[in-house]
Amino acid sequence: MDRQRKAWWPELMPALAGLVGCGLAGCGSADAKDAKSPGPPSARVAVGQVREGALHVRYRFLGDAASLAEADVAAGASGEVKQVLVREGDRVRKGQLLFQIDASVARAQLQAAERAQAALEVERDRATREAKRRKQAGREVVAEAEIDSAETEASSLIRRVEELSAAASERRAQLGRHRVRAPFGGVVAVRSIDPGDWVEPGSPALRLVDDENVQVFVDVHREFAPFVKRGMPAAIRRPGASPAREGDGSKRADTGERDKAGEHDDASERSNASEHDSRDEVRAVVRGVVRALDRDSRTLRLRLEPAARPTWLLAGTPVRAIFSVERSAPGAVLVPRDALVVGVAASRVARVVRAEDEQADSAELVSVDVIARGENEILVKSEKLRAGDAVVVRGNERLRPGQPVTVIEEHSETPKQHSEPK
Repeated sequence: MDRQRKAWWPELMPALAGLVGCGLAGCGSADAKDAKSPGPPSARVAVGQVREGALHVRYRFLGDAASLAEADVAAGASGEVKQVLVREGDRVRKGQLLFQIDASVARAQLQAAERAQAALEVERDRATREAKRRKQAGREVVAEAEIDSAETEASSLIRRVEELSAAASERRAQLGRHRVRAPFGGVVAVRSIDPGDWVEPGSPALRLVDDENVQVFVDVHREFAPFVKRGMPAAIRRPGASPAREGDGSKRADTGERDKAGEHDDASERSNASEHDSRDEVRAVVRGVVRALDRDSRTLRLRLEPAARPTWLLAGTPVRAIFSVERSAPGAVLVPRDALVVGVAASRVARVVRAEDEQADSAELVSVDVIARGENEILVKSEKLRAGDAVVVRGNERLRPGQPVTVIEEHSETPKQHSEPK
């Protein structure tokens, strides 16, 4: 048995060596093929251009229209209501008499105070004349104690007359509170009293609203605070405006619900300003800024004054306030909106690296910091982007670093910049 094994073993050794050699040769050729295999295929892309400039962004916030003046007119005195001269919907002017309360008691008290004052004034005048006469007679004729007594009596009566005069003035003011007048011009919204009702000071009687002059209150997020200032132009848009009237129908500057507070876009201005104001929007100016954050919403409150009051701008109407802001930053550039690829860790754009000689162009993935978003462009900051660079705007979702690209379309037209509301 051992002899037979020793006999065929030398014959088998060359065959095994050949198989091992072939295997090694096969593996080497496979590695060579992998080393020589080409990279990712060239991607067909469309490109846009990086440029310098400022970005005009339109921010939109929800707001509410309110009357410029609104008051709960209350009774100023206690008593029975004698007469109510207005009803709901009646228009009144400033100072017009609204209602009267029975003033018989107050009138009698005023008359008593005036009679007491008149009687004491007679005593005051007599004492003043007597003190003057004794003083003129001199100490040789009248004793010094009598002169001092007369002067003291006159001074006391003068003070008492002043007190009675003040009391009469108070009674007179109380009598005036029985006749309630309109503090401003407006319309009666609520009537809570009728003749015969008994009222006390502060009892609600009428609600008066200035329905001709309105203001708009808007709560804005704190990121918008650096751009807010008094006198800033704005626009107020009516509720329920159709998308066709909101702008050119293009996509918005951010995603999410259309009426979400803080939404901003770059919708174009309308060509016909008068029709624009009367139908959908009215221009406004920021008149007040409360530079303190609300504890619950962390927002700032603005007060806007509309330039006109269209028929749809009623007190209590929810509106949308639109602000146009010019955004810029040192070293920032504008890139087409479609060039931005938002990733989990960072946002990036694909810059086209122009090849020399006959080599293919390639893509360089550049991380950017987004400063502001517009409708067509985005303001970004990156050390690797310069004005004039070409960036991929279509076909950039799956590009790899250094992947060859073939430019099939190039957009070099500068997007139109939208003006601020005037």
